[in-house]
Amino acid sequence: MVAADIISAITVMVGSSHKEWKIGVTNELVDHDEFRERHPRWNSWQAASLGDAHAVESHFLGHGMEHASGGEVSNHKAVYVYVF
Repeated sequence: MVAADIISAITVMVGSSHKEWKIGVTNELVDHDEFRERHPRWNSWQAASLGDAHAVESHFLGHGMEHASGGEVSNHKAVYVYVF
């Protein structure tokens, strides 16, 4: 998905309560399976590129979301934006 589409989807999900959410970017969603079980609000979207993922992350960090570290991210693998 391109940045604008992910931003729209996240906006629908979180409404105006940005400060109650965390956002991150990762290549490895599988590594987060156990974490997702503990956070039922978890959702993720595959970004079209690392640039799109970082644009989404920057947008919401600018609106008060807290950063969640997804580890090192490569543009040579699938890239995901996640919120919880």
